[in-house]
Amino acid sequence: MTQILTDLALPDNIDNHLFIVDLRAKNITGRAAEIALEQAGITVSRSCIPFDPEKPWITSGIRIGTPAITTRGMGTQEIQQLVHLIDEALQNQNNQLLLQNIKQQAQKLCAKFPIYANNWHRNNFSLSSPLQKSVE
Repeated sequence: MTQILTDLALPDNIDNHLFIVDLRAKNITGRAAEIALEQAGITVSRSCIPFDPEKPWITSGIRIGTPAITTRGMGTQEIQQLVHLIDEALQNQNNQLLLQNIKQQAQKLCAKFPIYANNWHRNNFSLSSPLQKSVE
């Protein structure tokens, strides 16, 4: 994920499962990116970067965490798709039609990797009530 972000002119100093992306090169604030990505169905948090020139409630960066991606079982190919969806959303932050299209693509990708689906069935729990054992 970090290599693709680097290839898209974002910083290359990422070495953790949680990282901050400096958006100044993309000419977009963290707040604007957070809003655009939310509209595109992708959750990130705006975040200050070191020596951030923006106010703390605006910021120059976003924070991205990979545990939500890997917990679903997504791999390199899906991460590449997500990074390109993020980049497309950031480049087209004011295009509501395109952001809705990106949201549909993100939802379609996530539908292939449902949260906890394998764990519930493996442990014989009911999906309708996670605290009750299935009687089937």
